[in-house]
Amino acid sequence: IPYRNSKLTMLLRAAFEHSRVGAGDGDGASAAPRSAVCFAAHVSPLRSQAKHTANTLEYAAQMLQATMAERQRAEFDEVEKWSSKKVVGWVAQLDEGKFAHCSHAFARCTGKMLTVEFLPDVAQWLEAAGGTAEDAERIFYAFRELHKKAKAAKNKATAGPGAVARPAFRPPALVPR
Repeated sequence: IPYRNSKLTMLLRAAFEHSRVGAGDGDGASAAPRSAVCFAAHVSPLRSQAKHTANTLEYAAQMLQATMAERQRAEFDEVEKWSSKKVVGWVAQLDEGKFAHCSHAFARCTGKMLTVEFLPDVAQWLEAAGGTAEDAERIFYAFRELHKKAKAAKNKATAGPGAVARPAFRPPALVPR
């Protein structure tokens, strides 16, 4: 990239070069190009410009929040990426269609939303849709197991070859005084 003799261009040089890294490593495979985003918010210290400064800062905060949300979505495992339609379909086919009559109760949540729901909430949805607490328990724990496997598969895939598995965290035993 030909750089102009501009302070801003020189400051952003690393971001421009970062976006070119990973666009292809010469082996014929086309990897998705990585990109970096830089956002500069120019504000004024003048009291007469307070309204404009507040608007600029509010917009910058929204951009930062959107960028963080996108980064978090990229870290989702396969089950967390499910749409509400896919969740409903999965519930409908679970246990050879046993829960198809109440699968519409899951139209309200995506895979990510279902990973953070509590069993009593799921039971309440299902009972309102004509299911039972036992149905809710079966669906809830089947989904938890599926999510656990997807998370393990994602962790294994991102760890790469030769990675050493870390032992599970165990809190120290309490010693009576």
